[in-house]
Amino acid sequence: MQRMLVWPWHGLIKDGAVQLKDGSIRAYNQPLNFPTAQYGSGDTHKIVVPNIEPLSDAEISQAPAGGEYWAGQALISAGSLYNKIINGWIYQALDGSRWQISVLNRTLTDTDATLQLRASLFGEFGRAGETHTTTLNVAVGRLADRTLRTRIFADLGPATACVIRLHSVSESGRTAIFAWMAYNDLGQSEEFTKVLDFRPRAYMYYKVSIEGSHSQLRLTGEILYTLDDILSVSTEANASTLRCSFAPGIATEEVGREPYFDSNGAPAGEKVTYNYSEQVPIVTMEGGQWRSPSSWVIRKRWMVMVSFTGETPRPCYLTATDTSMVGSASFTRITDTQYITQEYPDGSYNVLQEGASHVEGGGSSGGNFTIAWEGGESSWSAQISYGAVYHTIGSLQTTVIYCDDQSSSGSSSGAFMMDPVGGGELMGSGDGRVPQASAGIGWLAKLYSFSLYSNNLIGVSVRNSSGDEQFIGCLTADGFTAQPAPYPSNDVRHFGSYNPFTNESVIGSPAPINWV
Repeated sequence: MQRMLVWPWHGLIKDGAVQLKDGSIRAYNQPLNFPTAQYGSGDTHKIVVPNIEPLSDAEISQAPAGGEYWAGQALISAGSLYNKIINGWIYQALDGSRWQISVLNRTLTDTDATLQLRASLFGEFGRAGETHTTTLNVAVGRLADRTLRTRIFADLGPATACVIRLHSVSESGRTAIFAWMAYNDLGQSEEFTKVLDFRPRAYMYYKVSIEGSHSQLRLTGEILYTLDDILSVSTEANASTLRCSFAPGIATEEVGREPYFDSNGAPAGEKVTYNYSEQVPIVTMEGGQWRSPSSWVIRKRWMVMVSFTGETPRPCYLTATDTSMVGSASFTRITDTQYITQEYPDGSYNVLQEGASHVEGGGSSGGNFTIAWEGGESSWSAQISYGAVYHTIGSLQTTVIYCDDQSSSGSSSGAFMMDPVGGGELMGSGDGRVPQASAGIGWLAKLYSFSLYSNNLIGVSVRNSSGDEQFIGCLTADGFTAQPAPYPSNDVRHFGSYNPFTNESVIGSPAPINWV
């Protein structure tokens, strides 16, 4: 029997139309974009039906101009399938029956939540309709504590700024993950919306499993990952500021001795010449301890998305590791003017020439900051090196700071000091809470920003402490894809979407987009 080919229109959904492969367009309902929606405007979910014969040449030839039929696969575009709102996903039972799983209701309170899901049989001609409704009660409500919201960079706005979204679905639809999410919200003024990152971030993942069919169909749920799983921090620290002054130099190293005669030519003891000892006794300041070297390692791990390998959830993480230290310091006292005395056999002496000396030396502090993508099919990482080199000559201290290829120098007088300054961190930007991995020292820095466009796409951009920001690519569960592009200027309201079938992605779009 000839199979039915149902949808030939595939491509990027933009401005209310599908951009077809021949350059033509076809009207399509653009997914909505607002934080409380149960899906993101760029979200996509794969449907793969096993054991489907590939398209024959005859079937391929039936596609209309600009169109292309697919066999055994489909793409849910946010909440729709082939321009029909389904508000959910498709479940394929082991007996071959297929069910539309729709989210009827999402209720989120301060203390708990309720999900109401409906399974509707479809695709079987001549069979009466069949539905099953399940209510799942979950003992996790809104994330109201501002301190906890800070951990996921969503602390700007009211405690009610939370939402439940369908996050990811296995290809068979037998397992789905919902995300409990918090977002920033300071109102609708243009001043806030241009700089405030409104994109929701998960604080809990909840797994829904489906099995059986017809009268034996069952939906069950369980908490998969909590906030402590999503954001973890570990620290190994022994850092200290090294601040010191130097004990006065003492001329103790004899370098010459000869008879000394007075003005009448009579013996008058010995003329003895001294250099200053090169050893430099250190006097700590403010009662502190001179500790050298000292070091620290800070690691922050953020579960940004959860994908699937078969029916097994596969978390994907951004991991930021800062490894830094204040290194050893060394100093030498240099003799500028020798100290000369007239010494007598009885131990008394006269000073013929006062001596002078100064201290030279220094040390360094610095580190390496690494941001890495873990859990995808391929890994990605970026490194930032930073530090300072300190050098003193007498009371003048010169400091050269650097961050990758940026550098600056300055000088000061007074006590010698080496700081554990600088470092790297994964945090939200100060004005808009855009997730950033940044490292630097002083006023020099390098920043990687991460735009959470959808359930499976993150735009990656980079800039130095001065200069324009640029996209370098994007992260998905499949890994990193280089995609250089300008970053939208002075406005965080940009969008992106990823097609998991073709591995195509668009980042930095001024308007919502998706794929079908």
